[in-house]
Amino acid sequence: MENEDKVKRAIYGTDLDRGRQIGGVGEKAAPELIIAEYDRLGGFITKNGLKVKNGSFYDILKKEPKKEPTPIFIESVEGELIEMTEEGAETLRKAKEQVAGVKTKKIKKRK
Repeated sequence: MENEDKVKRAIYGTDLDRGRQIGGVGEKAAPELIIAEYDRLGGFITKNGLKVKNGSFYDILKKEPKKEPTPIFIESVEGELIEMTEEGAETLRKAKEQVAGVKTKKIKKRK
């Protein structure tokens, strides 16, 4: 969970006037409920540097945390955002790193 402000809102809720609060799952909530609430709030989620699609932990239509979340990862391929599994996203990231490394070596050799 990358947005600390939304993490706090997921746990403690939002302050209203006169000290009242709305929402929040509470400090003692299970981690699954906290991330589901954070997801409901539209929080930016990553895993090992990979972007997780919003709605992976919270079912917006049913308005409840998903019973069995299956994170969907988003990666850019030729300028388009593609949804994929964690394994696919990790493989793509490694391939991009290898291509970048080859390009760097190629540029150094030309000089």
